[in-house]
Amino acid sequence: MRNDDRRRLTNQELIRRISETQVEEMFARHHDVATMYFCESEDGDRWIAAPVDDLVDRFRQAEVRQYLFIDHGWVAPGGDVVRRDQIKKHPEAFEAVLFKAEDETGIVRGYRRIHRRPPSLGPLDIDTPLEIAMDEPLLTGNYHDRTFH
Repeated sequence: MRNDDRRRLTNQELIRRISETQVEEMFARHHDVATMYFCESEDGDRWIAAPVDDLVDRFRQAEVRQYLFIDHGWVAPGGDVVRRDQIKKHPEAFEAVLFKAEDETGIVRGYRRIHRRPPSLGPLDIDTPLEIAMDEPLLTGNYHDRTFH
């Protein structure tokens, strides 16, 4: 999909748009979300990528300028993302869809709480600081020189 005729979205706008459309639709159908990346290249092409070992190399080859990482996880009060095997140590942790958007301006994180009865997603929270898995930047350094991490 070409993006030449559309304004580039900020990281916050990207999280909001994908959260309210594709993620909402996926959760309504499957009551879950898949781990994925929504990517946009320097020439404006947009696509979805699955997590792979050589993701940084693929981003470099495709000249990715912005991406949105989406994953399922658990969040403790205060914004700590909790690994599944640590949930018992955090009795107030809740299930959530996690978001991390990155471009040359930096990284924005957010989440939507998952409610299981009935299955639904809570409102988007991009104000609580989150420490999300894969938290280090994939696009880093001098952005225009394409130095990747």
